[in-house]
Amino acid sequence: MKLRLSCLVALSALAVSMAGTAAASPIVGNLNIFGGVSVSATTIDFLPLGGGTGTAAADAFTNTLSFAVLNTGNPAAPATGTITDLLGGPSVGAVSVLNFLSGFTLAPNIAFDLTFINPGIYSAAGCAATPAAAGQTCTPPGSPFNLSNISSGGQLSTVISLGLAGNVRNTTTAEVSSFTGVLSTQIDNTSFQSILATLSTPGGSISTSYSGSFVVTAIPEPATSGLIGAALLGLGFLSRRRARS
Repeated sequence: MKLRLSCLVALSALAVSMAGTAAASPIVGNLNIFGGVSVSATTIDFLPLGGGTGTAAADAFTNTLSFAVLNTGNPAAPATGTITDLLGGPSVGAVSVLNFLSGFTLAPNIAFDLTFINPGIYSAAGCAATPAAAGQTCTPPGSPFNLSNISSGGQLSTVISLGLAGNVRNTTTAEVSSFTGVLSTQIDNTSFQSILATLSTPGGSISTSYSGSFVVTAIPEPATSGLIGAALLGLGFLSRRRARS
């Protein structure tokens, strides 16, 4: 019994050690970005306009773990990468946008692949309401956008956000992590009803700044997880037998 228990303890320790080794390379941490964007009824075009991609600048101070290398400490000279424009209307659900966010000179091994755009969380019922006060909300039918009227400086302003999810590749090791993220903006002195009216006109668009926050977590290796589980199950079984004896 002691020999079996010792073997399983050693196996468990080995499994934990392997897990630590496997988790050393995947990209993990928090990434915060900002930039400019132009939105129309059919396009989310990150500035500069056209070309299929825009510029994404990393916050100079707040990125963590794998993304800490992007903390330049100088807001006037942030680390920059590229972010891919989203074309063809405000789709929701499964998508496939490789290298949605990538190309950071200070972190060339990091690539975000967008695989899901969350549907908006609000009702479409409020979209046609007369602009009245802070607290009004709207998600147009089939849209990923969450629109809210807020009070800012005594004026009615709009906060817009959308949620994203996907994978992050370490292009050096080919290991994959997962991410969830939110892109958001605040447009001052304008209600969301006014914004929707602009977007509904032929060629209508709005240009604004945006910020983005991404949380990246490692995906456990299936083989390692199974090895740890088997070792712990064996330890529990032997402990119960020992207790009964």
